[in-house]
Formats: sequence, structure tokens, C-alpha cells
Amino acid sequence: MDKFPSRERSAAAALEPRVTAVVVTRNADRALDLCLRSAFAEPWIDDVVIVDHGNNADVSSNLRALQLDRRDVKVVPAQ
Repeated sequence: MDKFPSRERSAAAALEPRVTAVVVTRNADRALDLCLRSAFAEPWIDDVVIVDHGNNADVSSNLRALQLDRRDVKVVPAQ
């Protein structure tokens, strides 16, 4: 290991891969809960974007509440 690494080498080491999971939901049920739990459990997933595409009002409300509770979740409504 270099005692004084080059600027390029230290910059490359600082840039770790970032992964965003995109979950598109429509008429969601219990499978959505399992899907999101799995995504949150993976250490290599940094962010989760949930596309709310035609869910009922209860599910949409729960997704918005999840977004308020977690910094790594973004809910995007779709028509």
C-alpha cells in the first residue's frame, strides 16, 4: 500500500458505486411490503424510488408516510 497515494487513486477509492432501486406499484398488495423490506435490507441499495401508479388511497397515503419517515425513500405519483 502506498504511503502517499496519488490524487487519482484516492479519488477513485472515494467513489463507491451508488444504487437506486426503482419500484413501480399499481394496485399494490402485500407483495409491495415484501418488496420494499427486501430493498431496505440490501446494503448496496442507497435509495428507493417508488412510482405510485394507480394505487388506492390507503396505499398512496402509506407510501407518502413512508417517504416522510425515511430519508432514502422518494415517492413519485404517476397518472
